[in-house]
Amino acid sequence: MGFFWNEAEANAEYNRGLLTIMAFDRTNRPHIVGTGFIVGVEQFRAVCVTAAHVFAEVRRLQSPPQRHSLSALPEFLPPPKSIELDSQRVRAISMEGGRPEVLCIDGLVFDEATDIAFFSVVLQCPPGKPYFTGQFVVDGTPPAVGDYVAVLSYGDQASSSSNRTVDGGQEISVILKRRPVLRVGRVLAHYPDGHRLCRGPCIETSIPVYSGMSGGPAMHYGMTGSTMTPFGLVCSDPDWDGESKQDRSIEGHSILAILPCQTSFGANDTRISTLTLPPSESSGSFFPWAPRRDFL
Repeated sequence: MGFFWNEAEANAEYNRGLLTIMAFDRTNRPHIVGTGFIVGVEQFRAVCVTAAHVFAEVRRLQSPPQRHSLSALPEFLPPPKSIELDSQRVRAISMEGGRPEVLCIDGLVFDEATDIAFFSVVLQCPPGKPYFTGQFVVDGTPPAVGDYVAVLSYGDQASSSSNRTVDGGQEISVILKRRPVLRVGRVLAHYPDGHRLCRGPCIETSIPVYSGMSGGPAMHYGMTGSTMTPFGLVCSDPDWDGESKQDRSIEGHSILAILPCQTSFGANDTRISTLTLPPSESSGSFFPWAPRRDFL
């Protein structure tokens, strides 16, 4: 490729099943907090994956200012505030068949140690036919050191809002800017016991990532045009955001969390990917999917 990493505008096919997660702070100002991707669909509902720290940021935006020192030991702090999944506090934005939808999040389980979260989304006004048409098939085989891998997310994400009074109430209009991008690089190292902010199995790559890309799918890169399948997600980048994030001649150091996935084959060679997460926290109801579920 001639570079430590490379970037291209993502194929429209990969925009299907990719989500932007947006949360509103205590003043109703919108914030883009990360990226998610769909791994299972059922008519008007979908189950998705993102980084756990994306929802930790949702909690921070919903919580009042801290009244304790940042150096205070965790065992002396009050229990963390529950995350509100109310549609006025957090949403997921999807694009299917050229049609945008602002989805409601109605279920969440996440594990901060492995930095992995599962959440379910549902249409706020279901149409006459199923909406979700795109999903990612998860692969349980992590890449080897030196292999090409890709991360998919949205670049140049930004949001703005305006308020107006309608029938005695407040109406909020939000403008969202984003463009799907695909970044490709190589695996630099494996960390089966965790590394830096990820305390679960993860890998380090030469791909730089920046704010808003967290939770995007990390995939095996098909150099021959084969379908790319996610094995993990974007967890963190130890480098500060800056111009180096756009310089392909500078090696990046992103950390990708490996999904707890086992792959098997059923009748008629049907591929089954089983995602298992030990939930450290949950919000809402995860019906019809439990924290452990087989996804086709």
